[in-house]
Amino acid sequence: MKLNVHSIFTSIMGERGDKNCHQGDWAVFLRLAGCNLRCTYCDTKGAQEHSSGEEFPVDQVAKTLTNLYTKQGPKAILVTGGEPLMQQPSLIPLIKRMSFIPFIIETNGSISIEEVKKLYNVSLIVDHKSPSSGENHRMVVSLDDLRLKDTMKFVIGNEEDYQEAKQYIEEFPIKSSCVMSPVLDPKAEGRGIMHQLYDWLKRDHLFSVGINVQLHKILQVD
Repeated sequence: MKLNVHSIFTSIMGERGDKNCHQGDWAVFLRLAGCNLRCTYCDTKGAQEHSSGEEFPVDQVAKTLTNLYTKQGPKAILVTGGEPLMQQPSLIPLIKRMSFIPFIIETNGSISIEEVKKLYNVSLIVDHKSPSSGENHRMVVSLDDLRLKDTMKFVIGNEEDYQEAKQYIEEFPIKSSCVMSPVLDPKAEGRGIMHQLYDWLKRDHLFSVGINVQLHKILQVD
């Protein structure tokens, strides 16, 4: 069994994590290559194509991750992409082999999470793609599918995205953490979408939803 790996590195959790690893904590990142979506605001386009990675045996990937986790002392291993659930046949055995380590999987919401939910050392961050992504119609994972330890993240690029997310949240009981993440535009002037999102949430008393800001983008790190 092999995994198509784009990169392995240690960095901070730039976004909302889980009970094991919070925003700003250090984690080992396993970025897998290849994605089934092409979101307009994708900030990891370099990992979209399958050809952007290199295949490594699961044993070798497990050894590298274990060494980084045990020697450097980060809080968790975060699996991202690309879209990691495209490689479930190899990813699931990897996580089972490393059952003593907490994993966080960031997935785009277009692939079923039912198999990875069975892994007790895994929590999920599910990105619900909003209309401005161009991939909103591809979503198959709902708030109803998530557990208490999981997080649903709505990426917000404009008020249409916000209204769609608000309506969606009002239709489902929230069992998991739920956040909205503004698209960070370095060219934005004035208050920008981040401040507008704050205003919209406060105006609508949507206080069950947190604001998720991409700390790693503000710091300009991986």
